[in-house]
Amino acid sequence: GTCLVVLVDGAAALVSQEPASASRLRNPPRSWVPSPLAIRRCPHLLRQVAIHAPVRKNVQRGADLYAGGVVGFGDAEGAAWPSELFGAPVARGELCAIVTEGGWAPFAV
Repeated sequence: GTCLVVLVDGAAALVSQEPASASRLRNPPRSWVPSPLAIRRCPHLLRQVAIHAPVRKNVQRGADLYAGGVVGFGDAEGAAWPSELFGAPVARGELCAIVTEGGWAPFAV
């Protein structure tokens, strides 16, 4: 597959990875994911999922995030409008900014 990166001011803002199976297609499907740096600069883009601090190192190493590690869900920077806009806490397959409990800066998407 192919990986594309959109840079803004020299920093990765969006990343897209084309599935290897799509390499034969003329216009392969592509989904863009904001980088943690982009979420730090624009924290209202994704809803936040807060996790226990000890879980962070495992998630950073690539472990799956399970419900037991989740402390709660929040709107970026305490704003109320994401809940009103998005509805339920998290939909299946929805991109979220992962933060440590008590913190605001995301370390993963």
